[in-house]
Amino acid sequence: MAGVSIGGTDLSKVAIGETEIEKISIGDELVWTAIPPFSFVDEFATAVATGWGSQWTKIGAMSATDGRVASGIAIAVDQGFNTTKRAAWYRATDVAAPVDDVVARFRMSQPGAYTYDAAHEAVLVSRASENTSDANGVWVVLHNNQARIYTVIGGTQTARGTAGSYPMGVDLEFRAIGQTYSVVRMDTEATITSWTDSTNVVPTGAGYRGLKAAVTATGSFGAGTKGSAGFDRIEYGLA
Repeated sequence: MAGVSIGGTDLSKVAIGETEIEKISIGDELVWTAIPPFSFVDEFATAVATGWGSQWTKIGAMSATDGRVASGIAIAVDQGFNTTKRAAWYRATDVAAPVDDVVARFRMSQPGAYTYDAAHEAVLVSRASENTSDANGVWVVLHNNQARIYTVIGGTQTARGTAGSYPMGVDLEFRAIGQTYSVVRMDTEATITSWTDSTNVVPTGAGYRGLKAAVTATGSFGAGTKGSAGFDRIEYGLA
């Protein structure tokens, strides 16, 4: 980005009357923005026995088990003989975007360390409440090899749009731009699922710019642990 200056002095604010301008572009090229730089990325490159590493904080109020990182994938810990589905919930530690329009790029993989079971769900939450004890926000739920958008507002979960099949090992983008939420394949740019919040039910603004994620798993005697797909990469940035 080239930047904008007057007499060698970089601009820190641009306004027309009392209305502040966020961006200046020439054609398709962004030359100035008032929005501070922001990005978060985790490749899960380091094995972690308990937890997802230093960039993530467990949401204890929502978690019935712990996560771990094995073979470059964020998954749940082994479940032993526990036959009840358990979720491991994490939030990106102290991460909050400076604006509402964000993109979460992620990639799913079979867990490797135990058996993949498509009946177990994984979840990624954008425009998430920055509260450390809940997962209010807009979810993409990855279940039965399909992705679907849900809202969770005040603890009430509502399915939105329709489900679409998603691939393993392909970068996907969960886009929250304006009032439209979508999951897009990055290899083909095909939209997997989308939903427009035409009645503004989703809370936005400061306090709802976090990022959260979850995986689920169960265990049994003989069959061992089974679980959802895991995350082998998560990136969070501006749209």
